[in-house]
Amino acid sequence: QDGSTPDTQWKGLMPMARHPQIRNPEKGYVVTANNQVVQDGVGLPIGHEYDTGYRAQRIEELLLQAEALDETAMARIQGDVLAPRARRLVPCLVRACEGAQLSPMAQQALSLLKDWDFVMSVDSPAATIFEVVSSRLPDLVWQDEMPDRLYDKATVHDRSRRPFQTHLDNMLSDGLTPSWFDDGR
Repeated sequence: QDGSTPDTQWKGLMPMARHPQIRNPEKGYVVTANNQVVQDGVGLPIGHEYDTGYRAQRIEELLLQAEALDETAMARIQGDVLAPRARRLVPCLVRACEGAQLSPMAQQALSLLKDWDFVMSVDSPAATIFEVVSSRLPDLVWQDEMPDRLYDKATVHDRSRRPFQTHLDNMLSDGLTPSWFDDGR
């Protein structure tokens, strides 16, 4: 329920039996990394500002690859900086740029992205390019589709941009076309 007004604020505590929980899952472990852990509509709502799930996906991938889960393996998983979002989207961005008239700088950026291993190291120009491009994509795609006041309100906080990001990621994977960048203002 909407808790933004005194009339609808949550009253009391949610019984522990109604909290999301799992014991002894079949796969033998639980992965969470600020991602949504229960499906919409299952149980009581426990929040609405989740991470997109890419980090949890990567943790699961590393757990499945590990031969042993000792302290060293867990430290490697904790420190892993490969970006599943980049691994998913860079090929889509590269395809979207095929045949486009690009400036020499854009061609160089595209070349760096094509050769990138998706590791978000601090000295990676490709990682920086990906972060800048992906952070600007929602604006490039949707800003001209909404009145400025509405768009500004909808995207004022980074966390409010996540639904835009998730939807855009799916659109990119399905084949983003140049018509999305039509700037209809």
